[in-house]
Amino acid sequence: MSTIFRTILLMITLLPAFSIAEEDSSAPNVESIVAEISEALEEVYVFPEVADEMNALMRQKLNEGAYQGLDLPTLAGELTRDLQSIRDR
Repeated sequence: MSTIFRTILLMITLLPAFSIAEEDSSAPNVESIVAEISEALEEVYVFPEVADEMNALMRQKLNEGAYQGLDLPTLAGELTRDLQSIRDR
């Protein structure tokens, strides 16, 4: 796994913007997580066009509800697979 993906996974677990919903302590704030990852990709990913594709895929899946209802470890896995699917093409 590359350094950028390790960094993103670490961000998912550590950034304070990733608030937890009060009614369900295992439900992450998916919109905040995707926004933070998107911002990190735009700032640090070496290939801007690939970062744009990654962001587009995350936003599409977010809008489709693909990330809703997942606990944090499962969400991290889904996001990692999605980002790697763009990178591995």
